[in-house]
Amino acid sequence: MDPRTIRERLKEINAKPLDQQLQALQLLKKEVNVICEIIACPMQTKEELFNCFMFAADLHDDSNAQLLTDKRQLPLEHPLTLVQQDCMREISREEIICGDLVYYLKRKRFTEIPNDSHHAGKVFSRDKELIIISKWGRFNHHCIWLHALEAVPSSYEDYDHDITVRFFRPDPSKMKALAKDVFEREVSYLKKMEDQKKLFQ
Repeated sequence: MDPRTIRERLKEINAKPLDQQLQALQLLKKEVNVICEIIACPMQTKEELFNCFMFAADLHDDSNAQLLTDKRQLPLEHPLTLVQQDCMREISREEIICGDLVYYLKRKRFTEIPNDSHHAGKVFSRDKELIIISKWGRFNHHCIWLHALEAVPSSYEDYDHDITVRFFRPDPSKMKALAKDVFEREVSYLKKMEDQKKLFQ
């Protein structure tokens, strides 16, 4: 089975309820030798509070980051912005170590750092091949997956129906500092708006 077909199958599996996902994934693994496992499913009360970018950046337990990501104000899906803010730097495939980030891009970029992506994960292992840990899912089932680099749903392909990735080494302290700074500015803005409302009451 070719990689594109596997990704299409994973997209179909991703659209199913959780119990059916597990069954369909086992059927797929009987048909083809592919590294792709569900290793955890966050509790339903928590699952929508963080996305794949927050998980990859280790900000999924940060309540400030949760608020900002919900409001689309923390630019975790924009690699170029994070590099410009010194929160991470691009690395080559040869430099990769566990914990580095992989961004799945919407289009091929051969020179400049991209600023558009639709998925991210962390390098979990690189012994024989790159193994990624990331979060994806639909409906009420957003699970943590352990998977080969290209073993993701086809919705994470680029516009040419291929997998295009770039690798980055994050600075965790600067990531957290960015989340804190953006959060404080948001709180200040909301307070200012609330004060202005009171003036007209």
